[in-house]
Amino acid sequence: MLCSMRLRSLIALAVSLELMGCVTSPAEQPDDGQKPITWPAQGFRWFIYPTVVYGWIHPPRIQLVMRGARDRIRECFDAGYARNPELAGRIVVNFVIDTDGSAKSVSAHSTTLADREVVACVVDRFREIGFPQPDRGTVTVQQPMSVEPERQKN
Repeated sequence: MLCSMRLRSLIALAVSLELMGCVTSPAEQPDDGQKPITWPAQGFRWFIYPTVVYGWIHPPRIQLVMRGARDRIRECFDAGYARNPELAGRIVVNFVIDTDGSAKSVSAHSTTLADREVVACVVDRFREIGFPQPDRGTVTVQQPMSVEPERQKN
């Protein structure tokens, strides 16, 4: 009983300190030096940039899932490259990780990709990905990615 009361007091204190701006959630902490994840593919390279998270889940946990889903996402870029070998651009996918770890409200927040089929495919792939359950509540995420043609070296 005493431990339960102390735990509730500590949680209340932590929430109060965050509301007063004395501490930050993991998503608001300084960048930990993450660099884009880069994958060469046949004729092009694509990048997954550091994840922007608003809520209670540490961004590297999402990056780990993104690494695991790279082949499914890359299929979208492969199809686009087959249609246009000069495929290039950036897409920022917004989504909410629900309390069960599923991706909800998935959309292309912004994109410079001219191939709308690639954009739709990427959004559909995000709907299929299972993410870690948030530590508390739901989490809003922005995941930037880009693709560019692989340049031949002379």
